[in-house]
Amino acid sequence: MTKPAEPDAASVSPSSAATSRYPRTGCMPLLRNLLLFAGMAVVMLVVMTITDPQPDNLGTALGEALFPFGQPGEGIILALLVLGAVWAVYDEIQEVRRTPRVPWSQRSLQYAREEEPRARKDLEMARRRGKPRQEMDALSRLGSSLYTQERYEDAKPVYESRLELGETTQDAKVQFSALHSLALTSERLGDLDAAQRFYERRVIVARDIETRSWLFEALEEFAAFAQERGDLSLAESLFRANLAMTRNEGLPGYTPYALAQLGGFLVSGRGEREQGCAMMREAAEQCHASGDDAEEDLRDRMRELQCE
Repeated sequence: MTKPAEPDAASVSPSSAATSRYPRTGCMPLLRNLLLFAGMAVVMLVVMTITDPQPDNLGTALGEALFPFGQPGEGIILALLVLGAVWAVYDEIQEVRRTPRVPWSQRSLQYAREEEPRARKDLEMARRRGKPRQEMDALSRLGSSLYTQERYEDAKPVYESRLELGETTQDAKVQFSALHSLALTSERLGDLDAAQRFYERRVIVARDIETRSWLFEALEEFAAFAQERGDLSLAESLFRANLAMTRNEGLPGYTPYALAQLGGFLVSGRGEREQGCAMMREAAEQCHASGDDAEEDLRDRMRELQCE
């Protein structure tokens, strides 16, 4: 996960007065919106009149009700409204163009700070009402908010509470998600032993979920963690277990990915280029045969590892 950058307060909440030729305060936003909707109404009246040119059509009736002064007053009013709508659209475009573009990381951090009090409020409400599902949802949102703000010490007990609720309600999917959050948080805190225990428990939980794709994800991420930590024997065993699982437990669509992961590991982690590249080529051929869009990314990875 990408480490979020520290926000720049000025760019997160830019002054509206600095992004246009006049301040977006008072009656100006209201006037612009009124002109915009009025222009849309005029266009609808014109279209209705053209498509149904009967004297008693709806467009004519509305026009007579809204503009009872007749010509040329009606034409002048219509023209002014259309011009006003055009100005409103142009001014909106100008405002968007002049608004500073805020990096995604800053927007994400700002949203996390705004989400925290909302999540805490929803959590308190769910606990008062005795609603475990709503409580787990609020805990997930609160943990994510704290994690994004890099408050890992605060996020960990939140995820632990969500895991406990998942165990109490016997919801394996909530446990699976909470264990992943705890593993990532432990990595950020530098407690790799704890992170490994959470990855191990996640694999155990995934085995009890009927859909095997959950187990594929658990093995894949545990293997990547083990490789990054330098435990190459564990990483290889997990990559191989994942490949065997896709072949033996009805996940043929995942086999190319498992092949590519194991092949990439053998090349980069073990230095076994011949065997690893052969596996990656086999995976690319399977993707090509099935029309899988992942083939292009796989071949990029092969070029990176000099397998092509």
